[in-house]
Amino acid sequence: MKYTNVEEFVKNFVDNGHEESLWEMVDDYIRWKNTGSIGDCLLRTNGQTFCSYLKIPIWYHVDFMEKIVMSIYEHFALKYREMKND
Repeated sequence: MKYTNVEEFVKNFVDNGHEESLWEMVDDYIRWKNTGSIGDCLLRTNGQTFCSYLKIPIWYHVDFMEKIVMSIYEHFALKYREMKND
């Protein structure tokens, strides 16, 4: 799947049945925020993958780790709102 922004990148996980991976990246983010370090993890790998795919210099992957998680939060918030309105 092609993607041009973080939202499409996150949607790709959902569309391919990997929503559990989103939860894992949220857990990675929480650990990162609490300890200041996470080492190799799914969130870091996907930050690097996103940057590599769009030919963004790899040292920006940390910035995109946070952008990815914010997009994941948005995905779950909108999903919750939709469930609540049903």
